Amino acid sequence: MTDLTSGSQVPRIPLNVRLRKHRGQYLAIGYEHALELSPTAVFIWGQIDGTTDVDGIARAVSTEYAIDTETATEDVRALLDELAGHQLVVWDSSGPAR
Repeated sequence: MTDLTSGSQVPRIPLNVRLRKHRGQYLAIGYEHALELSPTAVFIWGQIDGTTDVDGIARAVSTEYAIDTETATEDVRALLDELAGHQLVVWDSSGPAR
């Protein structure tokens, strides 16, 4: 699994990965993996735009769900680590998209 070293890392969704709704459930689907996402995970997925870093996504979660930023950051990191472990999210090493 990916080890997040800072909140400034930028996740992005690979071209081969899609979010699909199937029988009322949301699935993140790649070539080799599929993972069912909770409603909160779907919100986080929607924040992944290739330019917003982990801290920015956590702030959006904090605002949307009225929770403290520390808790939101922990939750976002845990989900992104899991998604990265399934190759459904990658870390953009080039920095923010141009």
